[in-house]
Amino acid sequence: LDDLDRISVVTLQTAPQIKIIQNADQTIVDKIDTTISTTIPVWKSQMVIALGLSNQRKVLDLQNKADDVTNKLLARNAAALHKGAVDAEKANQRSVVEIDTLEKINAELIATLKETVQIQKEGEANREAAQVKMRQIESDLKNALLENAQQM
Repeated sequence: LDDLDRISVVTLQTAPQIKIIQNADQTIVDKIDTTISTTIPVWKSQMVIALGLSNQRKVLDLQNKADDVTNKLLARNAAALHKGAVDAEKANQRSVVEIDTLEKINAELIATLKETVQIQKEGEANREAAQVKMRQIESDLKNALLENAQQM
């Protein structure tokens, strides 16, 4: 009898337990319904926003890079134009033959003329001295021949 009483109490307890489980299940089903009807659309819209913002950031980054490249290109070309124009004008203003070069050439030419004249004078003096020596040698030879001819 005691066991029957106990089973009876357990049976009485089972009904409310089943009801609690059913209520919890219903709450879970309601929560799933809410998730399906509310949370998933929110996720979808937030994903769309996140993708849109990500794409927007990528486009802005690309645009900033394009702007940076454009600015660098403009600055580099301006500097190259400046250098090219200045170098071209310097080249145009430079004489084909510079005064320094003409002065060096003139100094070399004058030195060449002086040296060649000096060498010519020395050569002439050497030839004159040689002529004197040759006359002396010739005279010495003639005198020696005359002396020898008289002694023979």
